[in-house]
Amino acid sequence: MMMEDLDFSKILQDAEALSSEIEASSDMPRVQRNLRQVLEAGQLLVGRNTRDEPGASAETKASVFLGTKGVDITKMSKKLEPLYNVISSDSQQQGGASEADLDSFLRGEKTSIIYSAVESTSKSLLNRLKENVRNDLKNSWAVDKEKILNTLSEGAGGNQSLILMDHQLGAEYRHSVHDKRLESSSVLSKMELTYSHEIDGYVKAIITNQLKPNLLEKFEIVAYNLNDKNIQELWQSVLSMVSSLPVNPVPSVIEKRSNPRIRKALILRAKQYLEKSFFAKVQGEVWKNLGRGRLGGIPSVRLILKNFVSMKNILSIPGLEIGPGECGPVWVMVYIFLRSGHIDDAIIYLREEVENNEFAGILSEYAKHATTSGSLGLPKEIEAQIRLEYLRVIRSGSTDPYKRLVYCLIAACDVVNDHSDIANRLDDYLWLKLCQIRDEPSPENKHYTDYLAYSSLQDLILEKYGESHFDAFKQPFTYFQSLFLTGQFEAAVEFLSRVNNLKTHGVHIAIALHEIGLLIISDSKTLPLIRLKADPPGIRRLNYSHLIVQYAKTFQGTNTKEALNYLYLLRNIKERNGSNLFSICMVVELLGCSRTWVSTFDQFLTTVLPNQKTMEC
Repeated sequence: MMMEDLDFSKILQDAEALSSEIEASSDMPRVQRNLRQVLEAGQLLVGRNTRDEPGASAETKASVFLGTKGVDITKMSKKLEPLYNVISSDSQQQGGASEADLDSFLRGEKTSIIYSAVESTSKSLLNRLKENVRNDLKNSWAVDKEKILNTLSEGAGGNQSLILMDHQLGAEYRHSVHDKRLESSSVLSKMELTYSHEIDGYVKAIITNQLKPNLLEKFEIVAYNLNDKNIQELWQSVLSMVSSLPVNPVPSVIEKRSNPRIRKALILRAKQYLEKSFFAKVQGEVWKNLGRGRLGGIPSVRLILKNFVSMKNILSIPGLEIGPGECGPVWVMVYIFLRSGHIDDAIIYLREEVENNEFAGILSEYAKHATTSGSLGLPKEIEAQIRLEYLRVIRSGSTDPYKRLVYCLIAACDVVNDHSDIANRLDDYLWLKLCQIRDEPSPENKHYTDYLAYSSLQDLILEKYGESHFDAFKQPFTYFQSLFLTGQFEAAVEFLSRVNNLKTHGVHIAIALHEIGLLIISDSKTLPLIRLKADPPGIRRLNYSHLIVQYAKTFQGTNTKEALNYLYLLRNIKERNGSNLFSICMVVELLGCSRTWVSTFDQFLTTVLPNQKTMEC
């Protein structure tokens, strides 16, 4: 139907008419090309533009894209032309006019000079204004501080007004401290705020003459609530070492720590802590493997330790002495009993199962002598016999390594032998060396040439091995315990203060030790940890004041009350001129005054506070 309606002759006539009209009206020459030739020519022109002008390709693509979206490029160019004219006129005025247009050139230069002058003047005025405001604030603060300190230095007539002013300032300060808007600006973490809360309660108890809380127990509770096993064990080791030590009325901390009674107490406590930790691990391992053990009804210590030995397959070690019946490896069992702190079970085991009454009697004397006299090891006569037997028979004649180790433990002999085949863990090594510590021999006991002194063990851990041997910064808890359990409190705290995530714990361990009189401190201008020639062997001093001040500085701008509490802990530390460090830190660090005002501040503390003893508690 459609094909019938088409009149091809009519279409041809119309095309010829259009062609004649184009030829008559156009002045351009005619080019005879078919569609394929037109397409090839267009592609050639596009390629040539792309090679000659890098931006032409983008312009072409943009034109094609805008054309497909219905945008008329010609109309858009006409709309943008006024903007181009404005930009070109501005650039001519600012960048310089034509050399022939003298008036425009001079007008542009004049405008540029005025603009630059106004800009430089405004900058200088703004800087001068900021400097004047800063100086004015600084001068006003200086005047206020001068007035306050001058008023404080007056007689008793001004005391009532001072007390009233102090209460007013305290009320304003307490309101600002508890302002919720300020709480968000605190730089202290939740853990640090919890520690500071305990310090706040401790300081308040001192100021109000109340019973001081036990900081060790308070800090251990803080550590327990952190749910971090390593932190909990850290504080447990601290508490087990220094809590409720024997009372010593000596005022000097060095004399107290060097006292033989205190040193023996520290050695015994370190051994007991290592023994309890070992037995707890043994119990845990046995309970995890109940299917492999034979605990019976009510498990006793002997059954638990026997099952532990059987699970370790120790019988494969050559040369072990095996007891009769179900005794198992005799000296392995004796060592495990001693290592876990159950010497009474070792005595019962030797007497009832092994029937070795001789060595059971030696262990009984060992336990009795340590309990009654507080001495380390056996009586001198018995210990000398055991040493002699070890040198003549056991060291070269016994094939059982556990038997040699037990003799070295009991008689503290062959101290250069670390028994690394058995004591291959640090806690086992420390326990072995602590068992071998003896007092330095007197001149009449010349046979004691082979002994290990407490100071020698301390130097061995800190100086000979040191941080590199223990890989301390990758195993900070292990290295800390090796120092703390050997009585090197100052070195242990100083190490923690250099570990970022443990610094807070180190600071509060130092505070707890200092408040109970067990921390040896140095002058505030010394190194963090020093050793003086006049000090006894193994004694080192910690720069406690520097540690506290640097810690308080980190938050004194946002938590001023907490910083004051920490600085107050320095109240009993005196400088060479007699001023206490709390006054110096208040005047220099917080008030920003010179040290000449320290004596005035001391006078304020003695006049405004109703009871001077408060500052000396």
